[in-house]
Amino acid sequence: KSQLEKTYVFKTYTKVSNIHHVIITRVKSANHHPTMISMRLFRLTMSSLKVIWTTHKPSRLSNKDIQIANYCDEQASHIRVVEPSEAPRCGPTPSTL
Repeated sequence: KSQLEKTYVFKTYTKVSNIHHVIITRVKSANHHPTMISMRLFRLTMSSLKVIWTTHKPSRLSNKDIQIANYCDEQASHIRVVEPSEAPRCGPTPSTL
C-alpha cells in the first residue's frame, strides 16, 4: 500500500495542537482524512504529530494525498516546525546531575 508519512516536531504542545487543528479544518473541507497520531515521547520529551496520507478506496496514493501533504508542510513551516534535536526536553540535564 502506497502512503506518505511525516512526523512534525514543535517546541510546544500548543503548536502541535495548532497544526492538528489546521489539518483537520483543511481535510474536512476536502473530505479527505489522514491517519494522525499525536505523540508525546516521554523519554525524548518531543511534542510531535505523525500524519499518514493514503487513499483507502482504491488503495493507493492519490493526487489529493500529495496536495494535502504539501499543504501540511507549508502550514507546519508557518507554525515553526523544528528538528527533533530542537524540541524541548524535560528532566535534569547532564550538567545538573
